Amino acid sequence: MIALRCAMDKRKGGWVNPYVTDGLVGYWDGEWNSEGGKHDAAQDSLVDLSGGGHDMTFVGTHTLNPKSVTLDGVANAYGSINGLTWGPQSTQEFVINVSSTQNYGRLIAEQKGLCLTQTEGGYYVGHCYGFNTDSMIGGLTKVQFGSLVSVVLTYDRSYIRYYVNGQFANSKMQAFNGYFSGQTTFFNRTAGGRGITGQLHAVRLYSRALSTEEIDANYSVDKARFNLP
Repeated sequence: MIALRCAMDKRKGGWVNPYVTDGLVGYWDGEWNSEGGKHDAAQDSLVDLSGGGHDMTFVGTHTLNPKSVTLDGVANAYGSINGLTWGPQSTQEFVINVSSTQNYGRLIAEQKGLCLTQTEGGYYVGHCYGFNTDSMIGGLTKVQFGSLVSVVLTYDRSYIRYYVNGQFANSKMQAFNGYFSGQTTFFNRTAGGRGITGQLHAVRLYSRALSTEEIDANYSVDKARFNLP
């Protein structure tokens, strides 16, 4: 059994992060940002709960709710995160409820970015590479629109692996060069308005590929918090 590496966020007056913190470089959470006073509707931003100082700022048609951020992908509503360094290994974890997406709607709109591709009544979880290209390496698990789910991508320099609601969905051997260092990382910003419409509940970004045990540990927390299957 893996021991969760928990950290105390003194800015929240004793709040303890129950997720794996080794390699955590960015963490935004609608509920806990709101409860901790780190959900600034006036500034359209969520404070980075990892302590790294990489706040997520939103533009476009969106609403900062007490529990989540509602995005209108057609109107190109997106979040930007400045100065984030991560990779070449990475893990991207999301808790989302997507009501619609145009083809190749990107959760992280850069190389090694998790994205969703539309299918009848729902979407497939996959990976898009390149900011303006329609290139996707797809998972096999279909998710229905309107479902609150956990989706995860890990990359260990050799393989991309996908997980949906804690279950392994697919893997693909793929090699990439480079990593993100001090540049702007975009959530849901795409060429041609190919965005995602729905609710964003939580985002966690790691600078390494989490193990299966660590993914299970994080999902157990999300399952209890969000009543996931």
